[in-house]
Amino acid sequence: MAHLGDAATLLSAKEVAQRAAMDSVSVTRALNQLEDLGLLIRRIDTDDRRRVTLRLSKKGNMVYQEIIPVALAAERDLLAGLSEAERETLAALTQRLWRNVEKGN
Repeated sequence: MAHLGDAATLLSAKEVAQRAAMDSVSVTRALNQLEDLGLLIRRIDTDDRRRVTLRLSKKGNMVYQEIIPVALAAERDLLAGLSEAERETLAALTQRLWRNVEKGN
């Protein structure tokens, strides 16, 4: 849900899986649950009819907006014991890991 809520463009299930570093089966299962709960809308891409795009529904956006403060507070608590230098190191290492994921390593 986080990847759909902060996406600047519409994403496909494959793109969500890549961003979340999850296998496609798990992502499909999660997306099906979100759709069943009325939080997700799937649409056939008008430019490429083979592609199905995903977006949060109005209800999904409301839930997403409620989750953001909770997630930010959890992140703040998680990082509370780290110095600024340690946070910067963690951010740099995390970016390197994501680049590896994006390359398929």
